[in-house]
Amino acid sequence: MEMNSDDGKMTNVSERLSGQDDRAVDVSEAEMYGQVTEQGSAPGVQPIGSMPVYQPVVDNTSPVNLGQVKENILLGCVGALLGAAIGAVTIVLLSNFGYVAVASGFVMAAATLKLYEKFAKCLSGKGIAICVVIMIIMVLTAENTAFSLAVVNEAATDYGVKVSFWEVFGNLYGLISDEVVDGEVYAINLALVYLFNGIGIFVITKKKKKNRKTIKS
Repeated sequence: MEMNSDDGKMTNVSERLSGQDDRAVDVSEAEMYGQVTEQGSAPGVQPIGSMPVYQPVVDNTSPVNLGQVKENILLGCVGALLGAAIGAVTIVLLSNFGYVAVASGFVMAAATLKLYEKFAKCLSGKGIAICVVIMIIMVLTAENTAFSLAVVNEAATDYGVKVSFWEVFGNLYGLISDEVVDGEVYAINLALVYLFNGIGIFVITKKKKKNRKTIKS
């Protein structure tokens, strides 16, 4: 009878030691997935009962997940309009200070593409095409605004005539044909802004393609 009691005690001791070894293995494996917290759990570990289940942490920046991001074109358009508006304001401000606003074309390209990507979550070929259309319209609007303001200011300063901005803006091309506004200067300024805008689009999109190739490799 005494031998059986000793055997039972030995069995209990063995089971306890075995349980401690299993827990040591569990903690060791948890440490491989990240630092163990005070409660004995680790990042990416969700205990079910007394047995931990390891769930690998998903990296959303990996090449596979980058390709799975869904582009939100509607929000992207909102971002592109905001970026183009920033560029347009830059064009008008620089023009009013007497500068040829060529650098603002690059600013518009950077702001439009960056904000489209920020709002849409990614920038595809379709997104770039949308941004280009928006920028073409906004550059033209900004240049017309800048020249209209110049006409209004010149009329008030040099001739003491108060002219409505909207009246000038709506009839700007008529004023160019009547040689009230220098059409050659207007065309050169517009062409330079479009040129730098195009350079900005090319540089930014090329850099993004290069970064994607680097990630995939």
